[in-house]
Amino acid sequence: MIVYFSGTGNSRSVAEKLARDGERVEEISAITEDVLEDERIGIVFPVYCADVPRAVAEFLKRVKLRSPYIFSVATAGGGAGRSHGSVAYLLNGQGVSLAYADTVIMPDSCIAFATPAKAKTRLLERESGRVREIAEALDAGKRTAVKASAPFGAGTRLMWKFFKAIFGLDRKKATEACVGCGLCAAGCPVNNIEMRNGKAAFLGGSCENCFRCIQSCPERAIEFGRLKVNDRTQYLHE
Repeated sequence: MIVYFSGTGNSRSVAEKLARDGERVEEISAITEDVLEDERIGIVFPVYCADVPRAVAEFLKRVKLRSPYIFSVATAGGGAGRSHGSVAYLLNGQGVSLAYADTVIMPDSCIAFATPAKAKTRLLERESGRVREIAEALDAGKRTAVKASAPFGAGTRLMWKFFKAIFGLDRKKATEACVGCGLCAAGCPVNNIEMRNGKAAFLGGSCENCFRCIQSCPERAIEFGRLKVNDRTQYLHE
């Protein structure tokens, strides 16, 4: 089986393309079991500030994985950073190991670092071929050495502080342009948005800053501090 966390759709797309015929593919928020067992288990996720999303770390603390072959695939605008090491560390805490890790470079969903249009097109054209390479490695049972490292180290924490200070990521709001369609609330992967009096309201602490809400808003009515979406920065993987 393959489990995934996805903000704007990159990781969902990769997870679905990696899956064999009939293989279970599930977003981690939909997993209700305490233990998952299969001949292989994949974890697909985006890289945030050079590490795994907190939702992925919490999932690996909550759900025990039992498989002889566990792999992780990251989607990233740049590189995987320490993310695979974090997955290896969290799996080691369960008494299992990470067999294989790889990364697919995709358009960046972060508005502050939007991928240029030509590069975006090129990356999306390469996606299927790159995923096919990984699928072949998985089918061959390839193994890679991944050094385990505790998640959310000093570098990652510093990057998050920088983004919050410079861009005001904690100051999220729906402007008067909000028409109350509810797409943001329905799509939030951590249920951090609810509709109040016909307008989107952010609940606070669980936000992953995945940008799904701001990128999917048809009215461009959501702001993250200084960050606002425009024609150049709006991106969802269709």
